[in-house]
Amino acid sequence: MNPPSNANRALDRRLVAVCLLCVAAVLAGCTAISGGDEDLPDSDEIEETYSSLDAYSATFVFNSSSETPESIERVSPSRTEGELTVRPGTGELYRTVKSGNGPNSRTVVSNGTVVWVYEESTNQARRIEVAWTNNQRRQLRQIVSRINRNRSQGESESALPIVPIGIGDGLGGDTDSGSTAGLNVSTTAAYEGTELVDGREAHVLTVESTDESEVRGRWTYYLDTEWYVTLRSTSNLTIDGKQLRTSFRLQNITFDPKIPTDQFEFTPPDGATVTGPKVNVGQYGSREQLTEVTDLRVPDPDVPAEFEFETARRSFSESTETISLRYTSDVATLTISKRDTILNLSVDDRSREVQIGDRTGVYLESPRQDQLRWGCPETTQSVRGSLPLKTLVDIAESIDC
Repeated sequence: MNPPSNANRALDRRLVAVCLLCVAAVLAGCTAISGGDEDLPDSDEIEETYSSLDAYSATFVFNSSSETPESIERVSPSRTEGELTVRPGTGELYRTVKSGNGPNSRTVVSNGTVVWVYEESTNQARRIEVAWTNNQRRQLRQIVSRINRNRSQGESESALPIVPIGIGDGLGGDTDSGSTAGLNVSTTAAYEGTELVDGREAHVLTVESTDESEVRGRWTYYLDTEWYVTLRSTSNLTIDGKQLRTSFRLQNITFDPKIPTDQFEFTPPDGATVTGPKVNVGQYGSREQLTEVTDLRVPDPDVPAEFEFETARRSFSESTETISLRYTSDVATLTISKRDTILNLSVDDRSREVQIGDRTGVYLESPRQDQLRWGCPETTQSVRGSLPLKTLVDIAESIDC
């Protein structure tokens, strides 16, 4: 078989990136209880209940497979198993992962501020400093809010972002999970009633792309009706003709288990190679927290009233620091970024000049998210989102250099 082309490699990378965000594929074993006429609690009740849970532990199974219909080439299905313990309100996590029938291949431990990722096969430990925030649960709240609003107003379509819900509700260790966070897909969202997942009743939420979407797919999430833990998630995704199916499922779940006092602390084994990420990334629960850790002047934008702050982010390498603020509404995402270098803002056949007050910016339209970028002394700033150009300009004009 010929090696994959560069185009196929790029497509595979896109599929893997989305897979990180949209963990799950169709997996049998649920028993229907009711249709879509049951009540779905509001998002505040769901999150308050989830956060009040001291801890839960479970085993999990994650499966994935992909294929290209035009080719006989198929990627062999993969199966990952493991165990996890999660404290929803603090970001503390202990997770062991096995590949196939072998020993533990990866251990992820988070105390809410430091994440360790240990690879047993290479005896390597990676230490990552983070500020605890669970963006996946925030975005799950968006789905619930949108579904409830749709049902009360008789609507169905929106521009909901693809929601990253993965192992342990997306907690810990997956530092690249934001790689496609800006992807917006025109979708419908619906509540499908309740089903049984391993004997526990679960609310069933679905998000499905429309015919106009660049990415085609269907995502289903099963929330425990007592504690609102994600018991199961499934997806069937197609990009450029290549199909990806993934599935995630909790099993043998125990609520409020007895946890050793050192469960969420990690000490690298003797002889282990300890490293840090090539690009250090920190996430923060407020603009003020970001201000405390950077010398850059953090933007204070005027955003549309329907947008709420979601998270702040700081990434830096040896030569570049980038900070960003992310906002979400029921139907869109908005990101304001600043970089401590001056980028080339020349216009090409995909962009055009736009006036931003007394400054000149460059506007780039994209099937995913449009971007408005402009220069300041020693920095470059941008506003990115699936919003009208006039709205992006208004937001940019509110931001000082």
